[in-house]
Amino acid sequence: MTAPATERLLNLVIALLGSKRGRSREFIRTRVAGYDSSATEETFGRMFERDKVTLKQLGIPIQSVEDANTGEKYSWTYRIDPAEYRLPDIELDADRATVLGLAAKVWEHASLSTAAASALRKVESATGAMKAHEVGPAQSIIRTMEPAFDALWEALLNHREVTFQYRNAATDVLVSRTVQPWGLGNKYGQWYLEALDTTKEAARLFRLSRIVGPVAGGSQVFSPPEDYNIGQALDRLGSGEEYEAVVRVPAGKAQLLRAQSNHQQASTVAAGWTQLRVPYREPEQFASALAGLGALVVVEAPATLVASVRQRLTNALHAAQAPVPQVLFGLAAPPKPVKETAVDRLRRLLDLVPYLVRNSGIAFDDVAQEFAVSHQQLSRDLSLLSVCGLPGYLHGDLIDVQWEDGPVWIRDAEVLQAPLRLTQSEAAALLVGLESLQVLPGAAPAGTVERLIAELTTVAGTEAWVADVVEARISDNASFERLRLLQDAAERQLLVELDYLVTSRDELSTRVVEPQRLFSIDSSWYLQAWCCKAQSQRNFRLDNIRVVRSVPGHASAPIPEPDEAGIFMVSRNDVEVTLVLRPEAAWVADAYAAHERSVQTDGALAVKINFAHEETVPKLMAQLGGKAVVCEPAALRPTTAAWMTAALAPYAKQPSEST
Repeated sequence: MTAPATERLLNLVIALLGSKRGRSREFIRTRVAGYDSSATEETFGRMFERDKVTLKQLGIPIQSVEDANTGEKYSWTYRIDPAEYRLPDIELDADRATVLGLAAKVWEHASLSTAAASALRKVESATGAMKAHEVGPAQSIIRTMEPAFDALWEALLNHREVTFQYRNAATDVLVSRTVQPWGLGNKYGQWYLEALDTTKEAARLFRLSRIVGPVAGGSQVFSPPEDYNIGQALDRLGSGEEYEAVVRVPAGKAQLLRAQSNHQQASTVAAGWTQLRVPYREPEQFASALAGLGALVVVEAPATLVASVRQRLTNALHAAQAPVPQVLFGLAAPPKPVKETAVDRLRRLLDLVPYLVRNSGIAFDDVAQEFAVSHQQLSRDLSLLSVCGLPGYLHGDLIDVQWEDGPVWIRDAEVLQAPLRLTQSEAAALLVGLESLQVLPGAAPAGTVERLIAELTTVAGTEAWVADVVEARISDNASFERLRLLQDAAERQLLVELDYLVTSRDELSTRVVEPQRLFSIDSSWYLQAWCCKAQSQRNFRLDNIRVVRSVPGHASAPIPEPDEAGIFMVSRNDVEVTLVLRPEAAWVADAYAAHERSVQTDGALAVKINFAHEETVPKLMAQLGGKAVVCEPAALRPTTAAWMTAALAPYAKQPSEST
């Protein structure tokens, strides 16, 4: 659809929204700019019906009423009820604005970031609340790194069957699955899909990271179960059978594994070695974690776990010893920009007008940044607005927009000054974000999040159902008391002393830090702080903090901007590593903030990643179990192979049937 289509649709919305009694078909055909007044009734009718469908997709219902008194064939009038169009009122004071800002920022690095920003902008425009830029000393971020997420999200919203290739966790075999998506949930930092498997005719839970290749959408529409809630499926995760691993670790080593073990069952089995019994529920995840420990652990039982760890290490060794694959960056031409549809542009324009009404006089650059469009695109949008308005299209009817001198001014836009209702994605983004904040310490005064959820559920209306089928749980892998203590230190700029496990070196260290911000990424909590020992910013995983002690003194280091919060901080001492990732390991690019990536001719993904510690790389390769190859630096390849060889050595002495 071209720009004239957007202009016609916008004029139609203004004409029907600005009429109390409605507009007749003849009025629309002859008086609304964009329609051809000389077209036949049949030609006009086809175009008008398509436009009605388009507006319905945007959540804009057109009321139609037949005038039975005229006796004519096309005696209908049409209007848009402002009460059904506009976002309902909601109270939003400073505290609530901050909480909603936090809820939107949950999706800052995810596919729903645009929807979350749009929803927040609509609520702020409707309430006149000040924009909340400050995120406070605690923040949560949930990512959607899996390539299948977007396609499954669309299928979930539209109740359509999809087909994909799924890698079986036990056999590593790809199987085609056709499913009816019911819900999407995040737990343990992983996204899961619960769906009806049409072949097995039973509900199944699929981990998105095991979906390989594209998700094919079908035309089959289904009816999901009534009153469905993804939370029940997430509750079942981790509540199944508990297993116990028997492992040997060197004396004083494998600190993280020791912390997870049943300490009362630890015993010395040989000089310099300790046997631990460690409970676990997720065999695949636990095997990956054990493989990443390398020679620091020897798995003795159960046999299936031994085999799984050994296989990962063996595959990783073969990958390290294989010929170095040729890597080319910049292979593919930049992807062609997706052509914007009339629906996309109209949605932005209907969002843009209330924003400009509320912020009339705002800098042109700020508007472009807010809506993530180029200066050229924003100029085209403003130009289009200036030729649209109420039928008549004379002075006072047209929207008056001025921006040539820098600031953007708007008037005569009263018909569109109320924000449009929340879409499904927008409602889900804010509601799911709010629900995830309920475990965030000090995110809001008591009861604020709960009341906001209740009010936004009412505001979202029929679209609120999405919040029941999508859920993102922030892991509580750090105690609430410790979170509160560190948050209090950050707010009051106090010093604390940490006993911290440095996993890259498997050693406990003690350091004094100045806490600045707490944040969670997927399932892990981090403390961003100034390390007095290193004299630089550091991120500390909270589950690796063993003890926190208050110490005298106050913080003096500058607090970084909120946008600087993240897992990885670039240092001039970092080692740049080039990896080639198989498609099922492509998530590593986002998880480790790859600064360069290129799809190879065989479908593999080449990436360049900065690592603070070179010894982290073999551990990652072991966890990936041969699904990744180290290419550069060249010296790291034999180092990785030697690391795998040392980790595998004890298993050569174990019979494969060991239990």
